Amino acid sequence: MRIVAMLVLVAVLAFSSNQSGAQENYPSREITIIVPFSAGGSVDIVARVLAEGLKRRLGQNVIVENRPGGSGSVGTKDAAKAAPDGYTLLLGNAGVPFISSMMNPNFGVDPEKELTPISDSAEFVIALVVRNELPVKTLQEFVAYAKGRPDHLNYGTSGVGTLAHLAAELLMQRTGLMMQHVPYKTVPNMAPDLMEGRIDAMFTSTGLVIGQVQGHKVKALVVSSTYRLNVWPDVPTIQESGIPDFNVTGWMGVFAPAGLPREIRQKLSAALAESTKEPAARTLLQNAGFEPVGTEWGAFERLVAADSNKWRALIKERGLKY
Repeated sequence: MRIVAMLVLVAVLAFSSNQSGAQENYPSREITIIVPFSAGGSVDIVARVLAEGLKRRLGQNVIVENRPGGSGSVGTKDAAKAAPDGYTLLLGNAGVPFISSMMNPNFGVDPEKELTPISDSAEFVIALVVRNELPVKTLQEFVAYAKGRPDHLNYGTSGVGTLAHLAAELLMQRTGLMMQHVPYKTVPNMAPDLMEGRIDAMFTSTGLVIGQVQGHKVKALVVSSTYRLNVWPDVPTIQESGIPDFNVTGWMGVFAPAGLPREIRQKLSAALAESTKEPAARTLLQNAGFEPVGTEWGAFERLVAADSNKWRALIKERGLKY
């Protein structure tokens, strides 16, 4: 029995030593950032800015892999099931995977339990944009116009369970509006449909419609943040437009599988936070409609928890599901 006990002790010590060595030497090989969306969108810009920043700071190649499908569940599941060693990361947001998993019982991943928050890298804001022909110039006029036509107006978003969808639901809850939701699978089609009158309004991240708004092809009525945007200084916030305590600011953050060692988490978090502070990186992110943040893991973990509680309550009250 003593011999067995000694062998077990030796094995445990050897394993602990190997684990400690792996953490101290991290990273010793290529890192992958999984993006659970199709290639070519603004999210890709964030992923590639972070990949380049990590590469310079950690001294290893960092690749971005787009793994769309299942409303974000395919890429999320791949990341969550990977080894918690810091070599497989996920770029996610409040919509995918958190809101999506709350609304879809078949999502297949519980991100609050199966993912480790590392860094909030960039923020984005949702805008309410309407077609030029709609006879409204303010949120108040839009609400009055829509209330006079219950369920007559429709609005587009980038999909069921996205932050834009939840922002619209929150606005309807707070104002008593009733509108029909038109979820889009291909986001680039949404703005042309708005300009051509196939939809009346859309809720979308500002980065997707900066050009159309600045070119006066559509009208931005309000933004969902508590502050006005530098690119649209004349567009008021929803709070300024008479709805108090309205704040929907999206985050774009990096996660790892649950169980990631603390030392690796801290190293990644610090490197990611530094990556968004570079002037060139900030310019790229801002031009894509994002505000660079670079929050380290503790603050990001608290943000994710608060947002999850907020959206879970709204989903339940509104009876939202896929």
